[in-house]
Amino acid sequence: MKKFTQPRIFAVLLSLIFLTSSVASAQTESASGEKTKMLYRRGLAAYKAKDFSSAENFFEQALEVSYSPDAAVYLTYIRKETGDFQGALKSLQSYLDNTGENDPELQSYISLKLFLEARLADQVTESKLATSRTIAFASIVIAVIALAVSVLALKKKG
Repeated sequence: MKKFTQPRIFAVLLSLIFLTSSVASAQTESASGEKTKMLYRRGLAAYKAKDFSSAENFFEQALEVSYSPDAAVYLTYIRKETGDFQGALKSLQSYLDNTGENDPELQSYISLKLFLEARLADQVTESKLATSRTIAFASIVIAVIALAVSVLALKKKG
């Protein structure tokens, strides 16, 4: 019969602890993977039904559980369709950072990124123009009021 020494018992115990934590970790990863798939499928169904708000919510939840390249791409398309170009760029950048050069469609995603950046720049420009128009209109109104006050003052004198 073999005699177990304390170092040998300690090594066996450490091995058992490591094995137990590995099994628990694998089970957690499997559960999170299943949850991500379920949320992704719900998002895809909502997207096909053109319920972009629900689809966006499901895809965001899927990404919170674990990264899904397809969920990131669909988020990009949803945000593009709804005019959230900043959000679309963020989703697309997340996809590019996680997938990178391994995607055969990389060139089309880079083109999409350039389009989104241009649309975002257009939005900023449109916003600045709207602000300028508002300021110009307010200046005209003030000038008209000042003119009317001046005319009234002249009529009182004369």
